[in-house]
Amino acid sequence: MKKFLAVVFFCLPAFGQATYSGLASYSGSAAYGSFISGGAPLTYSARTDNCVTGSESGCISGKTTGEAGSALIFQEGTSDPVPFFRLDTDITPGNCTSYTPPFHSDCAVAGVPFVDPDFGSYSIFVTDQTTHGNGSVFQTGGGGTFAIGNANDVLVEYTDIGSVTYLVHILEANFIAHACATSKCVVTSNVVGSNCTPTPGVYTGAGICTQTQVTNGSIAMSRNLLDPANTFYEGNLPVIVKTTLATGSTMGVNDSVTRVAHVNFSNDGGGAIPCSILPSDYVSWWSGSFKISDGGAVTWASAGGGSYQTAVPSGSTVLTTDIFIMPVNNVTGPPDITRFMFQASTGTTPGTVSEPNWAANCATQGSTCSDGSVTWTNIGKVSSQGPGFDVVHFDPHRGCSRINSRLMKIYRGTNQGVNWPSTGTADAAGQIITDDAVVCFRMGGSNCGTGGTVTLTDKFTLHEADQKFDSRYGGLTPTGGGSADENYTGGGGTWPEISPIPTGSCIATTTYTSFPSWPNSFWVSGSTYASGVYAVSPINHAFYKLTTGAYPTTPDTIDPSSDPTNWKYSSTYCYQILVDWYTNVARPIQELGPNFGGSGHQADGYGLDFRGGKYWTHYLSQPNCPNSTGPCAYVGAPNPGVPLLSKSLPDDGHPTSMNMGPGDLQPIFDATLSVPAWGGVGMPMLNGGGTGVGGYSAGCYNEECAFTTDGLQLLYRFAHNFNTGSSPWFAVQNAIGVISKDGKMLAYTSDFMNTRGDHGTGSATCVSPLRGQYAPEANQPVTYLDSMLSVGNNGPQNIYQAVGFWNGSTYIFSGSGTEGSSIPNWNSGCPNVGNYCTTDGTTATAPLDGSVLWKNLGPNSCRGDIGLMDVTSAHAAP
Repeated sequence: MKKFLAVVFFCLPAFGQATYSGLASYSGSAAYGSFISGGAPLTYSARTDNCVTGSESGCISGKTTGEAGSALIFQEGTSDPVPFFRLDTDITPGNCTSYTPPFHSDCAVAGVPFVDPDFGSYSIFVTDQTTHGNGSVFQTGGGGTFAIGNANDVLVEYTDIGSVTYLVHILEANFIAHACATSKCVVTSNVVGSNCTPTPGVYTGAGICTQTQVTNGSIAMSRNLLDPANTFYEGNLPVIVKTTLATGSTMGVNDSVTRVAHVNFSNDGGGAIPCSILPSDYVSWWSGSFKISDGGAVTWASAGGGSYQTAVPSGSTVLTTDIFIMPVNNVTGPPDITRFMFQASTGTTPGTVSEPNWAANCATQGSTCSDGSVTWTNIGKVSSQGPGFDVVHFDPHRGCSRINSRLMKIYRGTNQGVNWPSTGTADAAGQIITDDAVVCFRMGGSNCGTGGTVTLTDKFTLHEADQKFDSRYGGLTPTGGGSADENYTGGGGTWPEISPIPTGSCIATTTYTSFPSWPNSFWVSGSTYASGVYAVSPINHAFYKLTTGAYPTTPDTIDPSSDPTNWKYSSTYCYQILVDWYTNVARPIQELGPNFGGSGHQADGYGLDFRGGKYWTHYLSQPNCPNSTGPCAYVGAPNPGVPLLSKSLPDDGHPTSMNMGPGDLQPIFDATLSVPAWGGVGMPMLNGGGTGVGGYSAGCYNEECAFTTDGLQLLYRFAHNFNTGSSPWFAVQNAIGVISKDGKMLAYTSDFMNTRGDHGTGSATCVSPLRGQYAPEANQPVTYLDSMLSVGNNGPQNIYQAVGFWNGSTYIFSGSGTEGSSIPNWNSGCPNVGNYCTTDGTTATAPLDGSVLWKNLGPNSCRGDIGLMDVTSAHAAP
């Protein structure tokens, strides 16, 4: 089957605004959805059936487009109708000026509305190719996107792929009334991002953000109802400011911002905001996701440090292993070890300060320099995600704290505690402990599951940290979460100096493979077991999974720990550790079968964390079952362990729960996406896609969906995201979306089926609208002229096309073939446009991937834009 990559989309007016000329007739929240007083909707009127092609469960014969149970008229095909026009088909450009209604019926610029005929939802474009300069690619932000505004002015934050921040006003009342064709619904603010430093109360000076600039760094929109409307927070470690935008007399033309101090982690804010949890000259070279709780708290990961001079202000300074520095002197060498960090031993520096020559005497990771009786150990370069280990926290009602994940210790700032900002008793500090029953049993603790605690010995660097909606809780994600701990002497990891032995308490390591006791049921000799079941070895008390069909009828008499051919060691892998900032207790979310609830994407609640393929519920206060009573099937299971989905969705997703209120009652939204996505009306569909088939095998494939948190496993379907999943930019490729706090508006990123113009040229026509049909996979069938997009080992996100098949001596330029048992590294094997993926890059030698001759076509060049959807308007057609 031939498939063509350079495609042109023809929008069919019958499914565009010509049919929905009365766009305002669907009144959104006035007619659809139920609300909780003072909060976001608990239910919606969106479709809940599973129908796609007409053959799935839930389909009803004879139903017409948009009705419950009807087949979809858009199924990700290159010729399937879309409900909006292309930018390059605006036949009367004078009527299609961005943001300026009334709009002509063929417009596709920012501000133009459209209705999804399959789901009845109302959307507008927020950006187009002329927004902030031709060719820009836009994506939803990660800090909340929506501020808390008012019905006539809700501030939305987004960025371009160059990380420049932009702000836009949404006139929510007009939008929810579906009046955007004739009245303004979106106005771009004159306040824009700059590489400047946000400074409380100061708006002039070199590098300082003015009142019409915001930082291009970390921004988080406020969720605090006590903050003024359209307030957000700007972070530039060690400082966070609270910023409020005032809408000018002419909206978007003379807007301005004012800033006040929120916290400075390196000082006491003149006494008004006591903190001092970081060195006074701390410099951060990487900071993680920036989110603010409903109470204004923040948990923030960082890679950085303070200087030697701050740690050693005078001679005979007593140091401990808690001291880490990032020297600024004696580091340029050669060799240049700028941004390398050093950890002190316990000891005393010389009577006269004499900073070591770091570059000359201890320039390599693991080497040491002497400084009196202190030994400084080089721990390598700490300037990016991965090696960082600082996690700072500020709670406006409790003060500042910090965790060092390499030591797994918590520190408290000035006056921290319930009396902050006044003096009082600080919350517990020092070594972090856990009351997690699994860790307790593994370490031979007492009273496990009934309040007993043990030291949490995990030591790691940071992939990420995040703040939960409840100010009390944050999360730490280890670098390499889900894999074995190798960061110890002789372990082969990147940071062997962290520990002389493995330290993971929830990552599978040799340390706790055999732990003293275990309360769960054991494997029983002489029993039969079906493939895929889990059992606990009575010898070493570890979990094992049966990976073969050896014992469905034949009794098993070999303990799993002695039968690696059939049983795979499957004890817990840790993906996140939940921190209770009011104590020194942290709790790992276990990945302990058979209900694996710790891996995969995650959504936040107030008292719950939702994660795993089925989005299992985990209490933030006790994520894993401490016993096997009540809802708990076994010790270590997700607690309370309610799966929100009956089975995993047919594609990937990035859930958003900014609408969540206390009680965790609101549905969780999920902007789903397959990378790449492929289908088409009339095409056979198969979960995962493949040659000759599409991947649109069930509801919520490349759709904006939501699922309820009540355990009823109800799945709402709001709209298609009209995305190819083939863009080279992550947020566009994955159609990232964010729901508003009021639960009415969803901002989402999409390439809108390659109709939004070209990034490189800035034109309204995309030059290279390439699409992948599927991702590479070992031993996968391939048909001539299939196209493929690999996410891994493919930096530019190039599209590859099958242009021939190796028969052992030459290529056949037709027919089909099969991929190899291992997938090539595309970055090294055929990284450039026009390359053939063969042993020498020509068509004269054997292919790198089985029998398939892949040719590099380069990346998709189409732009991505922001769409805005009224989710309360989605409904089945009457």
